[in-house]
Amino acid sequence: MKTIMWDKSYSVGIPELDELHKLLLFQFNRFVQNADKSIHSESFSTFLGDITEFSRDHFKKEEMILKKYGFQMPDIEKQKMVHLKFVEEITEIMMRVLSNDVTAREDLIELFHDWFENHIKSDHIAYMNMT
Repeated sequence: MKTIMWDKSYSVGIPELDELHKLLLFQFNRFVQNADKSIHSESFSTFLGDITEFSRDHFKKEEMILKKYGFQMPDIEKQKMVHLKFVEEITEIMMRVLSNDVTAREDLIELFHDWFENHIKSDHIAYMNMT
C-alpha cells in the first residue's frame, strides 16, 4: 500500500486538530516506508514503540481540543471509546507483527488507511460545524 498524502479533504476545520492529524499521518507514512524492514531493525523497532505511544497522546490532545471548542460530553465520550478501540487494534496488530505474523503489517497499513478514510473524513466532519 501507498503512503497517504495530506489534502484538504482530511481537514476538520480546526487547525489544532488538523496539525494532530498531520502528525498521525506522518507516523503512518513512516510505518509504510519501513514495513518491509526486519522487525529486528532499529528503525522498525523504534517505530513500533512510537506509534502506540503517539496514538495515545494524540487522542488525549484531541479530546482536550474538543472540550475547548465546546463539543458535548456524550460526543467526547463516544470519541474516547472509538480512540480506545483504535489503540487496542494497533496494539493487537503490533503484537502480531512482533510474532512474525505475515499478514500483520498489511493489516496495520489497512487499519490506518481505513482510519483516515472513514474516521477522519466521516466521523470528524462534525468538527467543521463547530468552527
